Amino acid sequence: MRLLARAGLPVTLPDLDPATFRAALGHDKKIRQGQLRMVLPESLGRVQVISVSIEEVMAQVFEKGFIRL
Repeated sequence: MRLLARAGLPVTLPDLDPATFRAALGHDKKIRQGQLRMVLPESLGRVQVISVSIEEVMAQVFEKGFIRL
């Protein structure tokens, strides 16, 4: 994040209501049964598919300060 900030790039999202954010997540095609599925690269040609609950995403976004409240 520091590197992005030093480059003058945005590192936070505009103010957003948690209920609005959660509602938007509900329309994400990667959400299935309350779980966000993500494909994360491990190395060249290797990926890992993980599932994270919407509540975990909400906690990370709002508690870690990725979105200012």
